[in-house]
Amino acid sequence: MAIDRVKIKAGADKLVMAGKVPEAIREYQKLVEDSPRDIATLSQLGNLHLRVGNKPAAVPIFIKVAELFNKAGFATKAVASLKIAVREDEKNLRAWDLLAELSEQQGFAKEARLSYEKVAELIITSPDTQAALRVYTKLTELDPDNLKVRLHLGDLL
Repeated sequence: MAIDRVKIKAGADKLVMAGKVPEAIREYQKLVEDSPRDIATLSQLGNLHLRVGNKPAAVPIFIKVAELFNKAGFATKAVASLKIAVREDEKNLRAWDLLAELSEQQGFAKEARLSYEKVAELIITSPDTQAALRVYTKLTELDPDNLKVRLHLGDLL
């Protein structure tokens, strides 16, 4: 049986206005479960989780929103969503990696380099040597004169 999205959304909005954010989150979750590709609803759900301080629930939502925006051809909006994710969880490797890739695709070399540096910083402590090689190779391509990056790449090789 299909849910009445309009009714649930109106009820959720009333709950938000009344300051009953946890209850509104439950209602928005119903909407997301019914339509997991609804970017606006996902964004609202992520914002509500942030409003109550639930960063671990919000960050994956913003990453998913970014992926959906990117698939729809809205790379700039995807980047904005990823910036929220990395602001709220500075150690989220997936968010930094996507941010670096999208920045590079859009031609923002400085932003891409900075994001890849953060990915490298996060990944260097992991046992995933192949991922570290990929990131340091990309950093070398973006900034070939950076001796520190080249030395790290050499060490990995």
